[in-house]
Amino acid sequence: MSEQELPEARKSTSTLLDGNHSFPPFYACYLLRSKATANSNRTYTSKHRPWEMQMIVYGKLTALQFEWAWQKPELSRHLRTYDPQSGEDSGPIFKKDIKRNLIERKLA
Repeated sequence: MSEQELPEARKSTSTLLDGNHSFPPFYACYLLRSKATANSNRTYTSKHRPWEMQMIVYGKLTALQFEWAWQKPELSRHLRTYDPQSGEDSGPIFKKDIKRNLIERKLA
């Protein structure tokens, strides 16, 4: 082919190259659980690996509220027991326990 027969370079239609592209904000919080078992060897379970995804909470306010409630279950109004006789909250499900890690607490 001669130079006259070569097609012109196609213009890109991507907005990424123009600098005009913006990514929409995506806010999420995720909860992981370690799949380590008692019989797993140390190398395999270093830093409590492997992890299993339990849930994803998305949306700016929803994700922030979930993260706060997960880190402070003793203060969260969503994790309180309700006394139907008195019509009042009878207290948090979890008591504040500094010695235990929040990851070890189970919501059941």
